[in-house]
Amino acid sequence: MISQAFTIVYIVTITAWTVGCAGAEAEVPQISPESILRSFEQAYPGRARAIAQPGGEPVMEIDGRTIHWAGGRMIPSEEFAEAESFTPIPFYRYPAALQPVAPLSPEEKLEIESRVANRDRNPPKRNPAVYNAIWKISNEAEAEGQIIREIFLGHSIRIHRDIAGILAKIQAELLQKAGADAELKRFLDSIESISGFYWRPIARTASLSYHSYGVALDIIAPNPEKKPTYWLWARDIVKDWYQIPLEKRLLPPESFWRVFESHGFVWGGKWFYFDTMHFEYRPEVLILNGFILHGK
Repeated sequence: MISQAFTIVYIVTITAWTVGCAGAEAEVPQISPESILRSFEQAYPGRARAIAQPGGEPVMEIDGRTIHWAGGRMIPSEEFAEAESFTPIPFYRYPAALQPVAPLSPEEKLEIESRVANRDRNPPKRNPAVYNAIWKISNEAEAEGQIIREIFLGHSIRIHRDIAGILAKIQAELLQKAGADAELKRFLDSIESISGFYWRPIARTASLSYHSYGVALDIIAPNPEKKPTYWLWARDIVKDWYQIPLEKRLLPPESFWRVFESHGFVWGGKWFYFDTMHFEYRPEVLILNGFILHGK
């Protein structure tokens, strides 16, 4: 399914993979740009189209707008001259199973800490053009025009109108499964709040959050034991935050995140920079990792 012709290198090396949960900036070895652009074609059918460029980097059209690959930066034609000022967009390893946290040597820990410190000094700055085009949004006012209010799992949320039908299917499947899954039912009944649209950058970066498009959800459940849910908060308390075992993190039931994945959402609980309450609609990432999605 995936070509082996091209290697994309991102900020976090393969050392981060040994932690067990792939990060939002973990590298994906040997995935060609053509494969990534084809994943967009499959994820957003009828709207994204990869265009072959013999002897040069490929480009993609989204609703007629041209996006250049530009070393993974995915730059529109009018900003191509400034491509080097942007960080590549991550198309990361996303495992099918939730991987246990592996022990690390002192040298591996130092490498991770060095790379995280570099991330602090040089916050990722990704060009938003490709997702602006997909979601028909380029500023907060346009975002507001695409946002609707829906009831999801008993909570009022603001989301992009284009994912309302997907969330309706997720809700129906979760409620159906909860009839025979006591753990899932307890979790659904316990959810305290769900937040969707919120125009802002990703924390401590210069990159737009997927919440800004209304295609990400933070699902908040009770946490009486104050288990870590988000890497940045954990980092303020625990030096080796990336070594916190899964059983000591607050995780939703596997049956819960599996349903989201089957409909095109990645779950932040699998990331190296973990965010266990966070779900975002990135079907292209799942398709690249071999997932079979409903309706794709």
